[in-house]
Amino acid sequence: MSNSKSEILIDTHAHVAVGTLLSRTVLAIDRKMPILPVEDLNAQMDEHGVSHAVLVQWGCSWDHHYLAHCLTAYPGRFAAIAHIDESRDDACQVLDDLVRIHDFAGLRLTTIVRSPGNDPLAIWKKAYELDAVVSASGRNVKDFADGLEPVLQELPNLRMRIEHLSRVPYREAPPHADFDRLLALASYPGVHINIDGFLAHQYPDHFEYSTFPFTEYLPFVRQAVSAFGAERCMWGSEFPFINNGYDAGIRFIREGCDFLDDPQREWILGRSAKAFWGF
Repeated sequence: MSNSKSEILIDTHAHVAVGTLLSRTVLAIDRKMPILPVEDLNAQMDEHGVSHAVLVQWGCSWDHHYLAHCLTAYPGRFAAIAHIDESRDDACQVLDDLVRIHDFAGLRLTTIVRSPGNDPLAIWKKAYELDAVVSASGRNVKDFADGLEPVLQELPNLRMRIEHLSRVPYREAPPHADFDRLLALASYPGVHINIDGFLAHQYPDHFEYSTFPFTEYLPFVRQAVSAFGAERCMWGSEFPFINNGYDAGIRFIREGCDFLDDPQREWILGRSAKAFWGF
């Protein structure tokens, strides 16, 4: 699939690694998911006209050597999101080093995670101090809403992207009270939302492979675009979980979401990400 010369395609959620650098506690390994290097992602990006990507560290893996290598080996092509053990006493310093020294764009935090010690929002506040992006992850939409509401009340200008459409309960037709609470976070100007995570699995609770064109998600995507505006919605492949093809998310936005106009599609597929991640 090719794109016009004027169209920007940016993948805002991909995972790459060399298996030997991943801890055995990484859920992807335990569940026998594919572990692929950056060269495989580059090949998919080139084939489908994707210019840039955001590399997200695997869950439960604290070794960032490989993502740092990707940033230096392919300057300007990638942004990197760390995953830090927030329970460490020096977690804030680790984040500071990754952002200031190694040019990481931010970190991935589980929405209900809090720092140890006197200030439960210490790691969140450090991200704000650094103007780093928090890539917010959670098990379900209730955890997203419960965890993020108090954080954003304290840090209303925090730069954040909500992963995986907040793991919306697609089996339940809207309205959904917890998803409505999540959508209300659009009132905070720094918050964006990703339209991804539904292409390959219902992780982490169980696996249930989705099939293109993912019509069960359309009502929720429509709500997300209405709440956030296309200017704050972003596509992500979640490579290497691409059982429907690397470009499934692109095709979903282009072909499946008939309620979008062409300018909205352009924002979701790349323009929003270009502005948010600074590519």
